[in-house]
Amino acid sequence: VINNKQQILPWYSVKSNQSIDVDAIIKKMLIDTVAKPIRIMGSNGFQKELKSTDTASSFSISGMPAGDYTVSANLLHNNFDVPLAGFDLAVYDEQKITVKLIPLGVKTTDVTGLSDLLKNLYKQAVVECNVTVDEIFTTDAFKEKLEVGDNSFFSNYSSQMNDIIRDYKKDNSIDKKTYYIFVVPRFSQTAVQGYMPMKRQFGFVALQQTADFTSLILAHELGHGAFCLEHPEKEFGVTLHFNLMSKVIDPPGSGLRQDKLSKYQWDQAHDPPGGMFLFQEEEDVMATNGRKITKSDLSIVPSDNIENQVATVLKNMEIGDWIEGVEFDFINSWAGSFISKVKRLTATEFSIEPTLLGRAKISKGAVITIRKDKMTFVFDGKSVSYNGYLIKTEGLPLPSTVLLLKENKILYNNKSNIPYEIQIR
Repeated sequence: VINNKQQILPWYSVKSNQSIDVDAIIKKMLIDTVAKPIRIMGSNGFQKELKSTDTASSFSISGMPAGDYTVSANLLHNNFDVPLAGFDLAVYDEQKITVKLIPLGVKTTDVTGLSDLLKNLYKQAVVECNVTVDEIFTTDAFKEKLEVGDNSFFSNYSSQMNDIIRDYKKDNSIDKKTYYIFVVPRFSQTAVQGYMPMKRQFGFVALQQTADFTSLILAHELGHGAFCLEHPEKEFGVTLHFNLMSKVIDPPGSGLRQDKLSKYQWDQAHDPPGGMFLFQEEEDVMATNGRKITKSDLSIVPSDNIENQVATVLKNMEIGDWIEGVEFDFINSWAGSFISKVKRLTATEFSIEPTLLGRAKISKGAVITIRKDKMTFVFDGKSVSYNGYLIKTEGLPLPSTVLLLKENKILYNNKSNIPYEIQIR
């Protein structure tokens, strides 16, 4: 809370153990006759003191291990710390991926300029993209345009895409830690700019009017295939106009520069569901989609707190996997009475199928969405934020549709906007 108003602090990303240079500019709202201390404090233990009569100061914060940190500036006034400004720091161990661009029906020169642009787009998430351009690839499976096929969920390749991938594999050795993206002249459906299903190694992108625009489409599709990033519209029901993963990437001249990723997307780029490089081949879709798993398969440790066990589910449960409700007893000992099974639909979304008894309480099509985030509560007029797992529910008999799972507790605001806390175990 700054000046009695709740302020959202900006997030900055940085590589672990890399020092951060900070410029502090002090704008005087009142004429100070006596210099008052301004304390710069970091949640990593960093401290520096300035004076209210200063105009500016530059300093460095030494490198930190991976994690989330807050840096704040507070004016010491009447023995109270008055918040002035601050920012949040997301510190990551650098993630490295290799991408190979394959010209298919286009010139090599149309593709070579995309490498540096693609590298820069993921720097914000502390992801290093090593991008190379392959020789022009030819196959009888491709003529002038690419078919997406009847695939409204964009989860599988079309038969033409499978033929192209199969032919490429015949002529080339495939590295298990490389993403392959074919750059084509166009799709048969003019509205389609790119195509790369979740957790897949191969993608397709249509050449756009400019190299900048094509690189945005490339980065967007890589977000699906490599990091399992969803469209914000699907996760939140709103369009984030400047977000790289927005459902529609607007062309140059629209006035929008859709090259930003949100903090939760940075997090997922470093910890995607199922881990990095665990690809699901098209031939294996029918075999793995709908696989029944157990707590043991997920490596859930019963002695862990509930927050850590949910983190294990998000990390180890593949899209399409399902688990019996009785196996969800680590969340609630009565889960098996009301829940028949829980199935992972997307990186953050799970469907809930009720038992016969549960149908009286759980609506048909019930869904929960889980992602790592923070939630702000107001206690006695003061705002307090907690990091944990933000849970949004549809069709479940819970006290709130938005909850925060923190260790072994669930936090939420009731209808009167009063914060409540439930101890799970």
